[in-house]
Amino acid sequence: MISVPLRVTVTFFSTPWIKKSDDIDDKNYVRDTANRSMKIVPRTNAGTDDEGNAEYLFKLERLDIKPTFKANQ
Repeated sequence: MISVPLRVTVTFFSTPWIKKSDDIDDKNYVRDTANRSMKIVPRTNAGTDDEGNAEYLFKLERLDIKPTFKANQ
């Protein structure tokens, strides 16, 4: 197995939710595009972040380090 060194950056979209203007039953929400916000976080908790409605962007960067070989165990 070859292990390729990566750097992972996790961005959490913390833009607030607002009620959709044409929603009759008040059950549909959308992100407030006028107040977009995001922050880099050390880890995710998709079950509780943003009340279970979290959105993330994962950025993977391959590091300029020689990959290592590991025998299957």
